[in-house]
Amino acid sequence: MLLLALIAILLVAATATSAQASEANPLAGVKLFVDRDSPSWRQWHAYVRSGQTEAANLIWKIAREPRALWIGRFTRPNLHTKVRRRIDAAVAEGAVPVFTVLRAQSTGCGPHYDGGGPGEDGVRAIGTTTSCRRSARTAS
Repeated sequence: MLLLALIAILLVAATATSAQASEANPLAGVKLFVDRDSPSWRQWHAYVRSGQTEAANLIWKIAREPRALWIGRFTRPNLHTKVRRRIDAAVAEGAVPVFTVLRAQSTGCGPHYDGGGPGEDGVRAIGTTTSCRRSARTAS
């Protein structure tokens, strides 16, 4: 449930209308989670330990930034465990994790693609499948 709430919050923020654009950013001041187990973070730490200051300073520009955890059908095995681990780590730091949720794979979007069936009604509501359908119809 917490994952769904976080995704809903990020979706609402991403779909702000132009009227809301003039208001204050609801995510301003929110600390986004930086994964200290990411490859870039581990590489930065290795450079610091070995005294390679110049290389460490360069990789730090990447390592210090929050990045989304991309999840979808490809996130196997243990999707729940991977997402829970990220949420728990973020909460422990008082931060908000960032997720990118992929519903459809690009291999399904071709000239004859007509959506994924009744189970994707919610996805159609946010335009993901409909934009793929539009591009498929214009290609034929």
